[in-house]
Amino acid sequence: MTIPGRVTEYKSKEYWNNRFHNEDSYEWLGSFDSFATEICSLLQPNFSILVLGCGSSSLSFELYERGYQHVISIDFSDVAIENMKRRYAAFPELTWEVVDVRHLPSVFEDHLFDAVIDKGTFESLIVDEGDPWCPSETAKEDVHLMLSGIERVLRPQGFYFHVSFMQPFFRARYLRRFSSEEKENPYSLDLVSVRNIPVGLGYYLYIMSKMV
Repeated sequence: MTIPGRVTEYKSKEYWNNRFHNEDSYEWLGSFDSFATEICSLLQPNFSILVLGCGSSSLSFELYERGYQHVISIDFSDVAIENMKRRYAAFPELTWEVVDVRHLPSVFEDHLFDAVIDKGTFESLIVDEGDPWCPSETAKEDVHLMLSGIERVLRPQGFYFHVSFMQPFFRARYLRRFSSEEKENPYSLDLVSVRNIPVGLGYYLYIMSKMV
């Protein structure tokens, strides 16, 4: 694993391309098994699923092994996507595409997916946030582009599963886009549940559903 000299490099496509030239597989924020029960209890076999920032993770293939064959996985690293296409060439049902999570509506139709899964990708968008109590405008805008895009591509009642090390207070603030209106929900993503994942330093699984 190549560790960047500065944390902000986690937001750089160049860093990830260089890393994926040498990295076969790596799981951020725990394995799928650590939170699969909660996710699979809400997924139907015919669901169309979008995996954000797939990198070199086996998450997409593990979904396939559990019976979910309509899985599209994206990453903004073309090296990562080519690696995954080669690794899983024997499974043509799996789709791999080079897509930036901030540009989802320009690639996918509205209401195309029943579920969106994000394991650690959100974190890469806020590495330059600075003070978590008053994040940079760049970080807030990037997160807004991602969340508004997720809202667009999700079908009504669709699920957004988010695995993060961010504690609920800070996560909710991003969902509300730092509005002065405490209950404002600009993305129509209703927080269904939050579960602690006792792996490593500890993570959280946020389950959200699109309300309309």
